[in-house]
Amino acid sequence: MKPISVGVVGLGCIGASLAWELKRKNFCREVLGHDLQSSSMDFALEKQIIDRAVSLEKCARDSDLVILAVPVLQIPLVAESLMPHLKSNSLLTDVGSAKDRVVKKIKGLLRADITFIGGHPMAGSEKSGVQAAKPALFSGAPYFLTPVKPINEQALNLLIDLIKTLGANPFLVTPEEHDAIVARISHLPYLVSAALVLSCGDDSRTTGFAAGGFRDTTRIASSDPIMGKDFCVANRKEIIRAAEKFISEIQDIIGRLSRGDSIEEKLRAARSLRDTIAAQKRWESDFNGK
Repeated sequence: MKPISVGVVGLGCIGASLAWELKRKNFCREVLGHDLQSSSMDFALEKQIIDRAVSLEKCARDSDLVILAVPVLQIPLVAESLMPHLKSNSLLTDVGSAKDRVVKKIKGLLRADITFIGGHPMAGSEKSGVQAAKPALFSGAPYFLTPVKPINEQALNLLIDLIKTLGANPFLVTPEEHDAIVARISHLPYLVSAALVLSCGDDSRTTGFAAGGFRDTTRIASSDPIMGKDFCVANRKEIIRAAEKFISEIQDIIGRLSRGDSIEEKLRAARSLRDTIAAQKRWESDFNGK
């Protein structure tokens, strides 16, 4: 157990899951929690997800490490409100899924005695809120850290220890690299999922026959639209770049269909690449017995 207090601001699925696992694993002396919804703090206390429910200011004053688990566009605003109250030499991090904009904004308002290192666990659920929290949510998941120079090695090592305690795997990248990666494997899939649902409209004669393929492909369209809107704004440039590549692939397939050309080559290439990824990630699948 480390002789520090960890404060988690935002007790949604990610923040509460993180707090819960740190508490279960005895990572620190105390886990504090704050949320705008008092009912979320009450639930977290009842389920022993946190040790204490506190105000935002007290969370800053009593924590050696503060984790911001709020929607992406709110992260710099919350950081700014915390800044006058943070302990000297404390560490600030976040779990937002867009980094370049967040890192630049917080760097501009950071006190000289405070260290900020951006973070993003590649874990979660289409479900939101403290009730969706799972202590083992991060097990085996990639967890990005985006330190910028000058790097506080002691603070960085503390976060790496935290990530390993969660059962996640730390990866150090630049904020720009992070945003390019996440746009392609997380943000764009969310938008494609949403677009697929919208393309069906409210035609119950069609959706009434929806089965496993539609269910699996559109699962993340059920994610929190406020969080989705925020990361789309925060990572707009990289999402557009990823979407243009996706549109190019769709247009190529449409063009082949329009000309009466075979698309088997494209489908085989897609299956091969997807199977390679699945093998590398050790994904389990019951599709076609795989």
